[in-house]
Amino acid sequence: MNLDLLENQKNLVDFITNAYSKDRLTHAYIFEGKKGVGKNELAHLFACLLYSNNKLDLNSQTSKQILSDEHFNVFTIYPDGKNIKKDQIESLHNEFSKTSQIDGPRVYIINDADKMNVQSQNSLLKFIEEPQKGVYGILCTTNAKGLLPTILSRCQILRFNELDPRILEKALIKNGVTKEAACLLSYLTSDIDNALELNNDIKILNMFKMFNSFFNIKNDKDIVKYFNELSRLITDSAMLLDFIKLLIIVYEDILYLYNGSINIKLSAYAAKINKLSERLTLTKAMKSIDYLYDTSKKLSVSNVSVRNVITGLMFNLM
Repeated sequence: MNLDLLENQKNLVDFITNAYSKDRLTHAYIFEGKKGVGKNELAHLFACLLYSNNKLDLNSQTSKQILSDEHFNVFTIYPDGKNIKKDQIESLHNEFSKTSQIDGPRVYIINDADKMNVQSQNSLLKFIEEPQKGVYGILCTTNAKGLLPTILSRCQILRFNELDPRILEKALIKNGVTKEAACLLSYLTSDIDNALELNNDIKILNMFKMFNSFFNIKNDKDIVKYFNELSRLITDSAMLLDFIKLLIIVYEDILYLYNGSINIKLSAYAAKINKLSERLTLTKAMKSIDYLYDTSKKLSVSNVSVRNVITGLMFNLM
């Protein structure tokens, strides 16, 4: 649970908070947005709010129980394998048909709700159609269209903003990722769990080493040695696309510097990018970024040789 992700969803946090303070909460919500943008976090914050008595304290014992999925009145469902099965929803029915062990509102949170099959959704629909007082449901999904129209019509849909890479970078650093790696990972994925997995992938770490070494190229001998090593380490098109994506950001940042901006994207590499910009003319930087854009498109849509692409980079970037 990483509540820092909600920095990018302040409009939705404010919306839920205001609805609660004005007693205008809906019995069922759909939180739609890309993976890793904070849907599950806001769903749990919603539950904390219900037990806050107008003074939200995320360090209280109750909030800690909710955020760790240990509260008796807050139920969280995750896919069992690839799907959310009908018996998982029926278990929810059964649980809510019993008298609660403690007083207070009850909340069910269904993550990856679009992974419910038709039987599961129909079972849930019965639950939503006859809402109990003090019961709230939140369906978190990357694709609301994957839910039945009858469910959509009975829920209020809140759409999440895409995650700002700077917020993900900050969250990764809190999780022990180095500043430079966090900076790069934040532009390769918007999902913190995926980013943490990538940070332990030796191929990704080697790619990051090559990215760092890119700034050390100074002469023709360095160029040949560097791109030969790059060909040895990067052999698949997906990783090469990621590498090119990072290079595009470098050259975009160089153009920002030429335009007088100090707010570049790869802030952890500001000093290195600034030195590289001093060795490039504006014309060269613009030609390089155009070449990177074109190469990225070709690599995405056609089966081209990775080695040939890397050779092309050697002749067109330096």
